[in-house]
Amino acid sequence: MKRAVVSLLGLVFVAGCQEDAKKKEDARALAADKAALECEQRFSKTSCEVAQFSDEDTCVSDLTEDYRSENDKFFDAGAEYHEGCADKGLESWPFSGRCQEICAVFTGPMAEGEDCNIEEGELCQQGLLCDDGSCTNPLTLIAVEGEPCAGGTSRVCAEGLACGADGVCIAAPGVGAACLPTLDGTPEICDTIHFCDDNGTCQEKRDVGVSCTHAAQCETFSCDGGICTASAMEPASCWGLGTLYACN
Repeated sequence: MKRAVVSLLGLVFVAGCQEDAKKKEDARALAADKAALECEQRFSKTSCEVAQFSDEDTCVSDLTEDYRSENDKFFDAGAEYHEGCADKGLESWPFSGRCQEICAVFTGPMAEGEDCNIEEGELCQQGLLCDDGSCTNPLTLIAVEGEPCAGGTSRVCAEGLACGADGVCIAAPGVGAACLPTLDGTPEICDTIHFCDDNGTCQEKRDVGVSCTHAAQCETFSCDGGICTASAMEPASCWGLGTLYACN
C-alpha cells in the first residue's frame, strides 16, 4: 500500500512537471508570435517607429528574446500562465479598437490592496491591475463626473464624460456639439470615443479603412497615409500587464 501511494505521488509530480514544461513552451511560442505580428505591423506602416531595428528580421529576433526573458522572469517568480488569455491577445492583433476586458497572460497571488511590482515579477490576481505599486480593481480607476482625471492620476473618465481643462471629468458634448475649450480657450476637448474636427465640433471616431488627416480621428489612434489603420502597438492591458486603458 505504501509503495502504491509513493508511486501515485510520483506520477502526480511527473504530470505536474510536464504541465509546467508545456506552459513554458507555449509562452515561448507566444513570445515569437507576438514579436512577429508586432514587427510586421511596424514595418508595414510608415508612421511607426522602426529606427531601433535595422530590418524586420532583426526586429522579430530582438523582440522575441525580450519577450521570452520577461516570460522567464514571471515563471521564476512563480506566476501563473494563462494560455486562454494569450490566445485572446493574438486573436485581437492588430489593435483595431479599445480594450474592454483585462485578461492577464501572467498572474500572481497578490490580492486587491496588496503591493505589486511588475518589474520584480510580483503580480496581481486575475482581473486586477498593478497601479502605482498596489493591486487595484480597474473599475475603481474609472472617474465619474467631478472626479480628477489629470495631474498625475491614472484614472480615466467614464464613457460619456471628458477630461476638462481643469483636470476633472465633465459631461462630454455629443456628436455635432461644440468641443469644450482647453485652458487657452481653444475648442479641442471631446470624450474618448469622439474627436474634435477643424470646425470645433465633436465627431465620432472613424473605423479602420476610413480616411483621416490625424490620429485622433481614428478609433485605433492610428492614421497612416490618409487612412485609419490598425495599430502596431496594442495597449498593454490587452496582454494583461501594464496600465489602465479605457476599461469602462
